[in-house]
Amino acid sequence: MLDPDRLFSDGGSFPGLSFAYRFHDGIAERIEPGNLRHALAEPGGWTWLHFSLTDEGARSWIAHDAAIPDRAKAILLSEDEHLLLEPIPGGVAGVFADLLRDAEGEKREIGRLRFALTDELVVSGRRSALGAIARTLEAIDAGKRFPDAMALLETIVSHFADSVAVIAGELADTLDLIEDHVIDDIPGDERQRLAPVRRTAVRLHRQLAALRGLFRRWSLPGQSELPTRIGEAAGRLAQRLDGLDHEIAAIQDRARLLQDEIGARDQPQSVRAHHHHRHVAAADSCRRNIRHERHGPAVHQGCRRLPMGDRTERRIRGRSLWLPALAARHALTDTPFHSIGERFTGNRPIRRLRQLLAQMALEMRSLVWGQF
Repeated sequence: MLDPDRLFSDGGSFPGLSFAYRFHDGIAERIEPGNLRHALAEPGGWTWLHFSLTDEGARSWIAHDAAIPDRAKAILLSEDEHLLLEPIPGGVAGVFADLLRDAEGEKREIGRLRFALTDELVVSGRRSALGAIARTLEAIDAGKRFPDAMALLETIVSHFADSVAVIAGELADTLDLIEDHVIDDIPGDERQRLAPVRRTAVRLHRQLAALRGLFRRWSLPGQSELPTRIGEAAGRLAQRLDGLDHEIAAIQDRARLLQDEIGARDQPQSVRAHHHHRHVAAADSCRRNIRHERHGPAVHQGCRRLPMGDRTERRIRGRSLWLPALAARHALTDTPFHSIGERFTGNRPIRRLRQLLAQMALEMRSLVWGQF
């Protein structure tokens, strides 16, 4: 049982207290600050106190009067935003991520929930209103039971995961709409609409990955410092967050690919024409070099060297010394390779000629279209 005299060393004042609940057999009862001393004196059960950490009076009470270990006080009052979960005597303390909330509902911005949890007392706090806390209060009002303090913490994290799942669905729907516009070549502001999707997905992925890592580490066997009940809950939460993080990562990949496709589509026509003329000029230069190097392999960068090992290849060189340039031109137009061979062999394609042309054209096509 908690010691009311220690908990109320300042005479019973609770500055910055948002709410307080007393739990008996899993059933929550909301307690007004004036009745807390009497409620805490009753045997059995446990208590949840939630504070606004922007209130200096609340910070002072936590620092000097809260019946929790010093390390738990330091975590509650710290300015460090890194997520954390570590053991304290009789329980755990930490910092978790949650979505901010305003009068209109949950937002896509991330806040922090700080807490210290023992068998008899839970002290939590936040600087801004949080969505998971509001959902947990709604569950309490609806009659949900919490057999112990760890069940409360697991519920809070589960509500955060539920909210992220809803956002993931909204992001996926937005990507579907953007993708339809890109495929149908419908002009619009897809680039501006895609940026918030990527930004939200990146931020959520960071939080989920960090939380998942914390719970996975504490769910491993051999963590003797952590109570068994907390280790079991950590395993369930790690599994839930793992699937959710994979979903967010898939949204990130889709958004990145769509951004690349939109960038290629919106590239100015003048830039594409510049790339086209540059490679045609390179093909013409290649042809001139081949003519100039009539008795040896072409040395111009980007020209295909023709091996001269047999009579068929010498015949190719004698009939058409500018075939690499031709292959480059046809790489731009997807002309069938056999028609190129027939044009320069009197309608009698030479197998070796067709092989060389096919290889050169494929390589040149990859080079040219890779610039668009």
